[in-house]
Amino acid sequence: MRILEEFYYGNIDPHERHFKKDDAFLELLRLASKNEQALTATLTGQQKETFEKYMMVHAEMCDFAERESFIRGFKLGLRFMTEAYHTATG
Repeated sequence: MRILEEFYYGNIDPHERHFKKDDAFLELLRLASKNEQALTATLTGQQKETFEKYMMVHAEMCDFAERESFIRGFKLGLRFMTEAYHTATG
């Protein structure tokens, strides 16, 4: 099956990531989780609520940045392909 068909049928998920046990990102994720748990254990109810709101906004910002990076990368890839095509045929 061609890549566009795979994408259309949902067999390709741009958000899907696989991590190895020794992956640096996975280690950072574990460290962040550990520190978040330590921090929230010291907060009052109101502070926890404020922190949760902050984390939700931060997650939205990360999603936005990731989406924009994906779009820019895709467009850049298309520009590479276009130039390569025109160079090969021109």
